[in-house]
Amino acid sequence: MSHQQIRNLMLLCLVVVVSVISACSDDDLVTSPASETARLRIIHVSPDTSLVYGNIAGDQTDYLVYGVNSEYESVNLGEVTVDVRLAASDQVIFDNAVTLDEAGDYSLLLLGGDNGIEGLLLRDDSVSSLAAQVSMRFVHVALSIERADVYVTTSEASLETPYVADLEFGEVSPLLTRSTTVDTRIRLTDSTTNDLVYDSGTLDLSSFANETVSFLILETRFTSSR
Repeated sequence: MSHQQIRNLMLLCLVVVVSVISACSDDDLVTSPASETARLRIIHVSPDTSLVYGNIAGDQTDYLVYGVNSEYESVNLGEVTVDVRLAASDQVIFDNAVTLDEAGDYSLLLLGGDNGIEGLLLRDDSVSSLAAQVSMRFVHVALSIERADVYVTTSEASLETPYVADLEFGEVSPLLTRSTTVDTRIRLTDSTTNDLVYDSGTLDLSSFANETVSFLILETRFTSSR
């Protein structure tokens, strides 16, 4: 599955949008990683970076615009070389290696920060053992918000205690396991101003049962070419 794997939730603000990615893939219906291999993909979340493509252990990915992920590539465990280039000029904007010690699925997020393009490695595998549960985490990759408070509640609950407070750019929240049968609403506030910057409304999480799902806090304003 390519960019369809990223499913946008409701956009109810002008500052950020939350997108959700999971490790679910059409490939899972055919095969799972062998014990000595893993799978790695690239997700483009640098809003000021235009169309790019990557090379994972020498295999070229599809072209990626902001908010889009590549296909998983099967790689050997250990050190995996990854480089990312601008499609227009082939200029290398990221050239590094990631170490994969265990079989499984991984995502390498390309973040745009003060020091240029940086990589953030996430493990995508499902960790929830029950079919009626989902494991959720939040990844802050929106440069316009310095720190965010994340609230995960029922649909009618008021904003009292955040699930995670002061989530900074490039940080990943702890995993939250939640029943897919309970109505769920996700809201984000700017930790500095307390302004509400995102409201998902009531979500149906049943399609993510027994999965680990990453909610990406993205920009809505960006200059990426399409």
